[in-house]
Amino acid sequence: MGVFGDTAPPPGAALAALLPPIPALDPAAAAAAFAQLPVTAVPGPARTLPPGSRKPYTPNALFTGRDTELCTVAAALAAGDANVLSTGIGGVGKTSLAIEAAWRYAPHFLGGVFWVNCADPLNIPGEIAQCGGADGMRLAGIGSLSLDDQVRLVRAEWARDLPRLLIFDNCEDPALFQQYRPLGGATPPPRWMIPPRRARWKTRLPTGHLR
Repeated sequence: MGVFGDTAPPPGAALAALLPPIPALDPAAAAAAFAQLPVTAVPGPARTLPPGSRKPYTPNALFTGRDTELCTVAAALAAGDANVLSTGIGGVGKTSLAIEAAWRYAPHFLGGVFWVNCADPLNIPGEIAQCGGADGMRLAGIGSLSLDDQVRLVRAEWARDLPRLLIFDNCEDPALFQQYRPLGGATPPPRWMIPPRRARWKTRLPTGHLR
């Protein structure tokens, strides 16, 4: 069984109503920041993530030697590839690369950086809902909704016209990603990274492969 049931809200949903809302963003300013995403030089890690982000990991001070891969990630994201798909056997640092990319390119995704742990499929709805709760976007009214409706609200928010970076970590089943991916319509669309353990992850979505 997963931690959350079909309708039970995740921890922090009610708390979101007690905290001040995340300040509204100017879509034009957010688009300008995204347009400046560097693709030939690797920036250092950001000190903080954009307001409303949900990411449980901090940058690794010992991370080094993967500038070529980071530039490949940045180029794919900037070019409009919907997702950067990092495939290969487990234990080769795909999640570490995703963590570093998120921290280094976060200033260009002012709509936020969102980490969804997909290791247990039953917990994915709760992971997504938390992106809209007290530790994420603090969406108005989210605490009064069922879990299913919280997920719909977060996915609809992700579809707004703001650059966002989503990481679906350990997503082994493309069908799960199709089920929970952001709703369409945003300009620019959300970018995402999927670092699975499986060597082959087939999908019709546009991808950039890192091995």
